[in-house]
Amino acid sequence: MKRRICALFTVLCMMVLCVPAAFVTDAEAAKAVSIAFESKGYTVEPGSTATLSPSVTGADVSDIKWSSSDTSAVQVKNGKVKAGKSGTAVITASVGGTSAKIKIFVGKRVTGVMVTKKEITLTAGDTYKVSASVRPSDAAYKGVELISSKPDVVSVDGFTIKAVKAGTAKITVRALDGSNKKTTINVTVEKAKKSTAKKAGSSDDALRFTANIKAGWNLGNTLDATGGSGLNTETSWVHIRTTEKMLKDIKSFGFNAVRIPVSWSKHVDAGRNIDKEWMARVKEIVDYAYGNGMYVILNTHHDESLFSVGQEKKYDDSIADMKKLWKQIAAEFKDYGERLIFETLNEPREVGTKYEWSGGTQSMREFISKLNNELVNTIRTSGGNNGTRFIMCPGYAATSDTNILKNTTFPDDDHVIVSVHYYKPDMWNGNKSGEFTDVEKRIIDDLCRNLNEIFISKNRAVIIGECGAPNWGNDKGRAAWDGYMYKTAKSCGIPCFLWDNDAFNLNEQSFGIYDREKGKIVSKKVVDAIMDAVA
Repeated sequence: MKRRICALFTVLCMMVLCVPAAFVTDAEAAKAVSIAFESKGYTVEPGSTATLSPSVTGADVSDIKWSSSDTSAVQVKNGKVKAGKSGTAVITASVGGTSAKIKIFVGKRVTGVMVTKKEITLTAGDTYKVSASVRPSDAAYKGVELISSKPDVVSVDGFTIKAVKAGTAKITVRALDGSNKKTTINVTVEKAKKSTAKKAGSSDDALRFTANIKAGWNLGNTLDATGGSGLNTETSWVHIRTTEKMLKDIKSFGFNAVRIPVSWSKHVDAGRNIDKEWMARVKEIVDYAYGNGMYVILNTHHDESLFSVGQEKKYDDSIADMKKLWKQIAAEFKDYGERLIFETLNEPREVGTKYEWSGGTQSMREFISKLNNELVNTIRTSGGNNGTRFIMCPGYAATSDTNILKNTTFPDDDHVIVSVHYYKPDMWNGNKSGEFTDVEKRIIDDLCRNLNEIFISKNRAVIIGECGAPNWGNDKGRAAWDGYMYKTAKSCGIPCFLWDNDAFNLNEQSFGIYDREKGKIVSKKVVDAIMDAVA
């Protein structure tokens, strides 16, 4: 009896142990099988063939079942596709209860990959959105991917790269249509300066930020020009297109920041939608400087046709139009790091009236304050890095009149910087001898002392976005003015941006120091004086 019980117990144990192997569900079996294609798309030229090779685990490649969503465009058998004359089809590869899909494009393959910048310099913590395109422009599938050689130095998220730590890395931009065409971008990451390591929400964030701006320069009369039409407006005033070499030259002279004034009103439709070609050109020029490690100010300039300072009945429309404009600009540049600064307005004023340069009326000044608030809020809610981006806001006509500034309300935001322009004293600008005297010194001293009292001492940062002495043929006097301006402003923690409109005649409107066509400094004494002042 004991033997029979033992035998029965042994049989039962064997049955229990065998159950899991005998009853594996289809779902459990499917989990062990995977199949995937390297990319989402692939291009096959009309009438040609190609072989698809998905990666498969847990199954034999010969077991894959293939199907095409449109056999008139693409036929498939055992992974080999044959293209028709035109069209697209989704190819499905199924095995072991799972599947993968790839879209086959019938048409031209990519012959080359292009990027706007091949050399980029970033600071640790910066982000940068890569602009890439393929040729020919009518390639059937234009998808590309970014791959970092050192993700611990430069990481990749879609088309946005982030500088993680100091070092160098190569970003490969590769076409995904099977052509394997690619190009590379060399990225240098510089160590973040301690002075920029700020605590979010700190009231002196902006002051520590502006302390890193050594000397600024304006790309004047270029993207802010209003002549011509389309992309030709860029050369309607200064008859030469901006190149990356120009911005590299400016940096080599010692300027680490550039202000890029942009007029948008001639490049929007009735719905205030910005022309895509114009936006792309603006971005290209911003990248010339930003990708070279410079601070960049991007603004709206000469756009008074989109807003009215003097007509109260148009205030609501003015706010709506400018908000629509900034919503698009902010979205395009939202992934750029803090070295990109937005400036809401240039010199908002009632153009062509007695109020234009006299400080305006109280209602005009109040409207500009309201408009600044609305635009800052629009930028803040636009995503990306715009929630904490530094934004410059001017008062009426970007005035430096301290009596007006004392009574001007600026947005209550720790990352808003007051924008001021300074071309005074007027006696200098009308003085054809070009001599710089103690009178000019005292006026500059007063300006900086007042800006310090009104703003800097209260942890409100200021940038003098435009300044400069015109060319009256006296480089010594001009250099003395510019040098003293930069030195005195720096002593108060205020960076200056020299106005340069590429004009070299002897008059009150000639502020050129760098000849863009010849690629050389025309007024070396001015540049040397500025660099000595900020050293």
